[in-house]
Amino acid sequence: MLDHPASQLGPELVMETRAGLAEVAIARGEPEEALSLTHEPFRLIQHTGVWLWGGDLVRTRVQALLLTGRNAVARDIVDSMAVGLAETHSAATDGALLSCRAMVARADGDLAGARELHHRAAAAWRRLPRPHHELRDLEAAARCLLDDGHGAGIAELRDVLNGYSRLGAVVDGERVVEVLRTVGVNARPPGRRGGRTGYGTRLSPREREVLRLVAAGETDAAIAARLFKSLNTVHSQVKSAKRKLGVSTRAELARAAADLVEEDGDHRLDSSDG
Repeated sequence: MLDHPASQLGPELVMETRAGLAEVAIARGEPEEALSLTHEPFRLIQHTGVWLWGGDLVRTRVQALLLTGRNAVARDIVDSMAVGLAETHSAATDGALLSCRAMVARADGDLAGARELHHRAAAAWRRLPRPHHELRDLEAAARCLLDDGHGAGIAELRDVLNGYSRLGAVVDGERVVEVLRTVGVNARPPGRRGGRTGYGTRLSPREREVLRLVAAGETDAAIAARLFKSLNTVHSQVKSAKRKLGVSTRAELARAAADLVEEDGDHRLDSSDG
């Protein structure tokens, strides 16, 4: 599917899917693979000048460039993005651009500036709301504080870890736990439940993980990247959750998931009969 021309797939689907796969590559320590995955869709953005198509993709490409030492190229991309979005102001575009600027500032050694930009990005995501994106930038801000020798970063990372746990963002939580362990802090990662238990009309633990991210506004491709699942697996779990909750559209599912997360923590998600 990814090899089809963007004009056949729809550019936003290409951006979304490639961004998710590239994030997985970065998480696995393969930034060059992330650059390969984002190369063609990024060229489409450059060619058309439609930066609105790929905020997540541009952010992931900038991150991969910085990880491979191509700081000047990353900085040029962010500058071009700023020009391309000059007449477009929304929480989504502001969040993406601020997050990219923060990563470049950190790579340049400006930890205080990067921290401020990450906080501004988090505030933009909060307005949407997109809590997972917000936590991602709050995590980066806390790590800037930690890298600058301030112990307060530990408390902030603990808060972020709690946020990831509430969303069911297991992989992100495990990453924060590893950072905390490098500074001698023991923390418990969000748990994964195993086994092949039959859940009937009740939501399974895996479906609950996915639903928390649906409630946070994440796409299936982004969820697959966060949880290291295949896109087909996420599609299947979303379809199953719709059936169990008695809804038929993505919007209805997101509302139902948000209600389940909000009401008494995980209680409703654990016992939903759909």
